Amino acid sequence: MAFLKATVRFRNKSGLYPVYIRFTQVKQVSYVKTSWMVNDKGINERKEIIDPFVIKPKSVIRK
Repeated sequence: MAFLKATVRFRNKSGLYPVYIRFTQVKQVSYVKTSWMVNDKGINERKEIIDPFVIKPKSVIRK
């Protein structure tokens, strides 16, 4: 089973944090960069995303 979580890794030069999707499966972790960005107000002290727009659940379309 794979686990997915929106996360930030670092702050860029403009002061924003690029949002990544972290995939974890069988002790292997990989990241996919998204087009979303959050500022300091969009994360907490542990660098967890608290911005409601970014963490809003999305539906998955299956064919």
